[in-house]
Amino acid sequence: MENIKTRLADLFSKKEWTREEYEWYLELIRVKSPLELQQYFQEDYLASLSKEQAGDLQHAQTLLRLIHQKASIQPEQPTVVQMTARKNRWLVAAAVAGIIMMLGVSYFIITGRNKKAQPVTVTQLPIPEDVMAPQNSRAMITLADGKKVYLDSLNKGQLALQDNVKLVKLATGEIVYRSENGKTINEQRYNTLVNPKGSQVAAITFSDGSKAWLNAGSSLTYPVAFVEKERKVVVSGEVYFEVASSVWEGEKRPFLVQANEVTTEVLGTHFNVNSYNDEPDVKVTLLEGAVRISKHKESKLLKPGEQAQVSSAIKIINDADLDEVMAWMNGHFQFEGASVEEVMRQLSRWYNVEIIYEGKPAEQHFRGGISRNVEVSKVFKMLETTGAVHFKIEGKRIIVIP
Repeated sequence: MENIKTRLADLFSKKEWTREEYEWYLELIRVKSPLELQQYFQEDYLASLSKEQAGDLQHAQTLLRLIHQKASIQPEQPTVVQMTARKNRWLVAAAVAGIIMMLGVSYFIITGRNKKAQPVTVTQLPIPEDVMAPQNSRAMITLADGKKVYLDSLNKGQLALQDNVKLVKLATGEIVYRSENGKTINEQRYNTLVNPKGSQVAAITFSDGSKAWLNAGSSLTYPVAFVEKERKVVVSGEVYFEVASSVWEGEKRPFLVQANEVTTEVLGTHFNVNSYNDEPDVKVTLLEGAVRISKHKESKLLKPGEQAQVSSAIKIINDADLDEVMAWMNGHFQFEGASVEEVMRQLSRWYNVEIIYEGKPAEQHFRGGISRNVEVSKVFKMLETTGAVHFKIEGKRIIVIP
């Protein structure tokens, strides 16, 4: 939703909208859930208002009250706040008027540079008590020329043409790089795909036919086309690869994945790389084929079903739990002896929430699974059945209570 926020901010800075901009705005209100709009205005728009726009805050609060009503959320009792005319009050007024029209609610907003301040009844909103699972992909691609392409706002079709390579979005949302037949590509240029926290999984097919899926809170830097002997990409976070075989001057050419200081060398295989900066190890898990794991001067081969855990050295786990490793690709959380901290790191990335601990977490390990498409409160209910830990939701903050 980052591009949506940027476009809304741009629209609200204008005195006049084009018909296309107005229709886009009405369509946004129609397709977005009230809770999503509420979270956007409460967490982003309100926070962006300057002190000089304090009066606009009250109008925005009124907007949130109406969204609450549409979502059948019971607000607290309203209070009366004295407001004065502000230079940019019409900005919020435009947002309020548009959403009110779509909600079918009648409301009057008093504006005017010279009008006397009017007391207006607004609602002091309660902090949301749940967090939705990601509803769409918020992935963004930075092209070689620095241009940013926000994928969730674009329809299917060609998005860009770089060095005779087409960047195409499929109806499924997958991103595909396609080389134009018969045209030579001489220069290796790079794109970066970022899938932020609170985003559904993003999928990409490289120009050589290899594929990758990015978990929330991950990024991937890669060539637009592989024009050198080695195919090399750089990852942060968690990415699953299915690498296609490729020949260079009569020889199979490797596919290299760089994650921090760990290099995974592939000829054609399926494997998962978990390299989040807040995890103690880089973990490479092999499903099919063979890969070589290297860090500095140390190097080891992986067989299918094995996992390399790399910190200062490379440790091989012979019987990795593939169901747990691949749960994110299958739309689930799967915990097999995970600590409280390990569980909360996963939830923080998926739901895009801040985790706060009240005291030291219990020495508890969790086993079980649940869909990643449920509200975060349902995950907590499952975890609280152990009796070892409890949780409190305060908007986008999660309090962990021993």
